[in-house]
Amino acid sequence: MNWCLRCLWKVEVMSRDRRMRIAVFLCAAFSVSRGWPCDDTVRGKAFEESRNVHRLCLIADGADSASQAAFSRLETWRAQSGAAMNIELVRLDAHDEKVNWEDYGIPSAPPTLPVAVLAGFDNAGRRSFVIDHWELGPSDNDLDALTRSPVREAIRREVGRKWAVLLYAPGVGSGARSGETVVEAVSKRWSQEHAPGIAVVRLDRSDPRERLLCSFAGLAQRDKDTPAGAPDWVGVVFGRGKLMAPPLEGAEITEAALEGLLSQLIEICSCLRPPSMMGVDIPMGWGPEDEKAVVSLLSPEAQKALEAALASDEPAAAPSSHAMLKTTLSAIGLLTVVVFGGTVALARREKRRRAAFTLIELLIVVAIIAILAAIAVPNFLEAQTRAKISRVRSDMRTISTALEAYFVDWNHYPYFDRYNLPPRYNEIIYHLIPLTTPVAYLTTMNFRDPFLSGDCRGYNDGIPRYYYNYRNHEFWQSTSAPGFIVPVWVLNGLGPDGAPNQGLNSELWARGYVAANSVTIYDPTNGTVSDGDMPRTGGETRFYGYPK
Repeated sequence: MNWCLRCLWKVEVMSRDRRMRIAVFLCAAFSVSRGWPCDDTVRGKAFEESRNVHRLCLIADGADSASQAAFSRLETWRAQSGAAMNIELVRLDAHDEKVNWEDYGIPSAPPTLPVAVLAGFDNAGRRSFVIDHWELGPSDNDLDALTRSPVREAIRREVGRKWAVLLYAPGVGSGARSGETVVEAVSKRWSQEHAPGIAVVRLDRSDPRERLLCSFAGLAQRDKDTPAGAPDWVGVVFGRGKLMAPPLEGAEITEAALEGLLSQLIEICSCLRPPSMMGVDIPMGWGPEDEKAVVSLLSPEAQKALEAALASDEPAAAPSSHAMLKTTLSAIGLLTVVVFGGTVALARREKRRRAAFTLIELLIVVAIIAILAAIAVPNFLEAQTRAKISRVRSDMRTISTALEAYFVDWNHYPYFDRYNLPPRYNEIIYHLIPLTTPVAYLTTMNFRDPFLSGDCRGYNDGIPRYYYNYRNHEFWQSTSAPGFIVPVWVLNGLGPDGAPNQGLNSELWARGYVAANSVTIYDPTNGTVSDGDMPRTGGETRFYGYPK
C-alpha cells in the first residue's frame, strides 16, 4: 500500500493533469483492494492492528442495589488496574428480551444471579465464546488474577522482541512432556536460522494464578474431562498477545506442524489474510511501554535472515498454500504495475492532444480490471470455504469430546426428543443443552454450521436452522435391519454444497441402515466445493436385534 501511494504522489508531481491523476488513482486503489502484498511481515503487521476486545458482563436481575454495587466495583477495577487490558465492561438485565445471549457465548440467561461472565469473540469464526465466569461476581483475588499472571507477564516481555512465543503446557500422566523435545528443537533451530528466534514460556496448568489463561486456551475444560491423562499442549503467541489457531495437542505436536505455524509469521502480509483472522488475542494488559519495547524485525540484519530462509526452500517441494497465495498476489501485482505504467504513459502522451479518454480506452481499462478480478476472487472464495471446513471439523471434535465426557458421568448420551420441546427450541442443537448444565462439559452452545443460512432449505423439513444436526440412537432399535452395528450418536454438517445429500442418508449410513455407496460424504479430493455431507459418529457400538 505504501508503495502504491508513493508512486501516486510521484506521478502527481510529474503531471497536474486531472485525467491522469484519476486513472493512476484507480489503478493504485485497485491494486490495494485486490490484495497487493503489504510492505511488512505477518508478525510486523500484527502490531499495527487493533486487539480483540473481550467483554466482562455482569448479568443481574434488574437494577437492584447489590448488582449496582458490584458493577461499580468492576468500574473501579477497570479504571485503576485494568485500563491497559483489552476488556470492556457490560451490564445486562437477565429479563431483557432484546438481549441476544448468543452474542455473549451462552444460550440463555443464567439461572443463578448475579453472575459475571467474561465473553471472548473469534473474528475468524465470527462467534462469541465464554472464557470464564464468577457467580456473585469476581472477588478481589479473582480481579488480581484477571489483571496479571506470571505467564502473561512473560509473554508481554518476550513477544515484542522475538518472532513469537511458544506457550508450552506439559501434560499429566503417561504422555506428559512428550512434546518438550520438539519445542526445544524448534526453538533452537529458529534461533539459528531466523534471528532473533522465538521464546518458550511454560504454563503450569495447576497454578491458580493462570486460571484465566487456562480457561482461554481450553485447558481447564480438557483437564476436567481427563484429569488422569491430559496431553501436552503448545500454542503460538505473536503480536500483542494473539494466540494463533489452531494450537497443537498430544500427537499433533511435531516439528513439521510447529514449523508450519511459525512460518506464517515470516510471510509477507497479504490483505487477503490479515493477522486478525489468524487467532484471538489473550486477555492481558498492553500499554505504551510495551509498544515502545517492540523490536522491528525488518532491520537489514533481520531482512537478510528472512531472505536467506525464504531462498533456502527446496525447488522440488510441493508449493504450500501460502506460497500459492504469494505467487497469485505477485502475478496480480505485476499485471497491475503494467496497467499502471501503461496508463501513465498514455495519459502523458495524450495530455496535449485531447481533453478526454475515448470509449475504447475506457473499455480496455474495464476489461483489464475484470481480468484481475477473475484471478483474485476465486482464490479468495476458496480460502473462505477451506476456513469453514476447518471450523466444522474443529466444532465437531469439540462436541464429540464433550459427549464422551458426558457418557462417562451419566452412562448415556443426551437424548434426542425433538417433538417434546417448545417450538422456539426446534433446533437440534438444543438437545445438547445438558452438556452445559449442571456440569459444564461445554462453555457455549454457539456451534453454528457455517454452511447453513438459516432458511428452511437445510434439511427440507420446514424448520429454519443454523446449527449442526444431532441424533442420539441409543434407544432406536433396528427391526428392519437387525444385527447392524449402530453408533449411539451422530452429528451432521451440510458441507460446502449447503444442501442435504439424499436427505438424512448420511445419518442412516452411520446407523448402518443403508450402504456406504448410497450416500455422498464430503471428500476434499473431489474439489474444495463439492457434494457431500460432513457427518461424525461415535459412542459405544452395539448389536441391535440380537443379544449383546
